[in-house]
Amino acid sequence: MNWIRETWNSTEALYTWSYRFQIAAALLTLPIFALTGLTALITNRKDKLDQLAGIESAKAIASANERAALANQRAGQAEEKAADANQKAAEANQAAAGMNAQAKRFEAAAEASALETARIQTENIEIQRALERERIARLELEARMAPRSLSPSQKATLKAKLAQLRGTPIKFVSLTTHEPASFAKELKEVFSSAGLAFEDIVRMVPVVPRGVVVGAPHSLDPQARVVALALMEAGVAGVMIELAQTETMVSIHVLEKP
Repeated sequence: MNWIRETWNSTEALYTWSYRFQIAAALLTLPIFALTGLTALITNRKDKLDQLAGIESAKAIASANERAALANQRAGQAEEKAADANQKAAEANQAAAGMNAQAKRFEAAAEASALETARIQTENIEIQRALERERIARLELEARMAPRSLSPSQKATLKAKLAQLRGTPIKFVSLTTHEPASFAKELKEVFSSAGLAFEDIVRMVPVVPRGVVVGAPHSLDPQARVVALALMEAGVAGVMIELAQTETMVSIHVLEKP
């Protein structure tokens, strides 16, 4: 404590300490000034960095906005193209629907045409059948109306079958009308060429039976059977055998055409 009292009472000592305190105060004030300057420098730098960051942010935002605007423009164009494509697709669908409807109409028309063709073909077939039936009926009628005659093959068949009766007497009987008399004459010629003896043709009035009737003197007459079978095999229509007990020989009755 003595040094404090001595210093307090000494002008020189107080001056020394005052100088020391001034220097110390100066030394203490210098860091504060340095800190203040550094703080100002940092603050200024921060402000510049903030300014630069704001500028970069503004640029980034502007660029982002520009890219967004471009993207929106492209999106709008894509939407327009999509709308155009949708419209074209709708038009194509409508055209396809029209073509399908037209195709269905064509199919219906083709089906109707096929049905009509089938109907016409059926009618044509029926007409052909009717014409064929008419032709057959006409031929049958013509055959019925045409006078009977023997073809060369029929004559040959009769001559071959009757050869076993060579010399047997045969009596021909025919109607008075032209067709039976003419056919009886033709038969007589064949029988004559086969070697059978015959009497002159006896004419008679029309009777109920038709065709050619072989008259047999008795039911088991073999000669009558040979004559009847020969006529049948030759294709002479309406041949039959009847018992003619009043006859003494086989007789052939040429009647109306069956």
